[in-house]
Amino acid sequence: MVAAKFILKPLMWNTENYKRPSGAKTASRWVDKHGFGAEEWNNSPHMVSKDGKERYFHTEAGDKIIAHHRELNGQFVIFMVASHDGRQELVGIAGNAAFVTDDNERAKIALDIKSDKLGDDAWDVQKVRDIYKTHEAFEEFWLDSSPKSEGVNAMTLWRCPADYFLWLDQPVPLDAKKITGKDKLAVMHSNFQILSSKEAERILDAVAPGRRLPPWGNIFNLVSQSVGRDRGLLDDMSEIDNQAIPETTKRALIDARIGQGKFRENLEKHWSAACSVTGCEIGEVLRASHIRPWRCSSNEERLDPENGLLLMATLDAAFDRGLISFSEQGEMLVASRLSEEQRVQLGVPRPLRKPPSKHQAAYLRFHREYWRHF
Repeated sequence: MVAAKFILKPLMWNTENYKRPSGAKTASRWVDKHGFGAEEWNNSPHMVSKDGKERYFHTEAGDKIIAHHRELNGQFVIFMVASHDGRQELVGIAGNAAFVTDDNERAKIALDIKSDKLGDDAWDVQKVRDIYKTHEAFEEFWLDSSPKSEGVNAMTLWRCPADYFLWLDQPVPLDAKKITGKDKLAVMHSNFQILSSKEAERILDAVAPGRRLPPWGNIFNLVSQSVGRDRGLLDDMSEIDNQAIPETTKRALIDARIGQGKFRENLEKHWSAACSVTGCEIGEVLRASHIRPWRCSSNEERLDPENGLLLMATLDAAFDRGLISFSEQGEMLVASRLSEEQRVQLGVPRPLRKPPSKHQAAYLRFHREYWRHF
């Protein structure tokens, strides 16, 4: 049985956007005893490698996850949520995450993140001062519980590539019913919840298009690859079939979803049956691609030929995954994470062969905002 790699982890609530401990009220026994939680630095500028390529973060019970899913270490997607005032909110996501178990690596990370600076942040919290009374007493505890200590695992650490780490400027409210069908997501700090790929996708969808920074697109690719295009197609077919609409409309929507029917015919007419970018006329490798993603479109938009491009399969895949987009003048925009070698392999950038119409430009504006790479 292949272990799930999408994990929802509850964090304690923090009112400083997790840049430093905030002294917020929490049910955590650790915080009651010490006045702070290690995960309160998950968004700290200190929690980054010297070369800026890796981010470090904390969640409790990491060892329990690894015990069940050791073969996936380095492939986890961790959705971090906080519960407060009767709400559950998404605060951050880490993709391609790995739990750090090696003592030598932990010691190196301790130097990277300047753990003494984190100690200064903790001592600034009044709750910590009330508990430890003197700075000397706190420093003794801090040295024993820092990541470089072999004896105490107070700062259990994870790492992930910096371009797969998304921390939200404001938390995103989550509707557990829409995500899992249950009334609540996991809430206990010592617990975790395994998510299906579709549930992970629903959490990503809760992040508004205007707040989808580049790491969101990288994480989305990890999740969508797991969902699989075929499974997504079946889900969309089922959604169409369950709508109370005329059968002729259902048929047209199904055709549009698979890139056929009137939707494709209109695109072929507009683009002279050739790729909108390259001019390739091999019909078997051309795809009728929606500009505004299917999931974000109304039925009217799904059938609107202005909401489409006729693209070669490789460009269709790149466009569908937010690796390329187009300006309102038709110039191709390429995601910064594509290297020069990869751009050469894809043959990009190249502009549209015709300037977009007013309606196409509006759809393309949505595509750029949806992916936030450009």
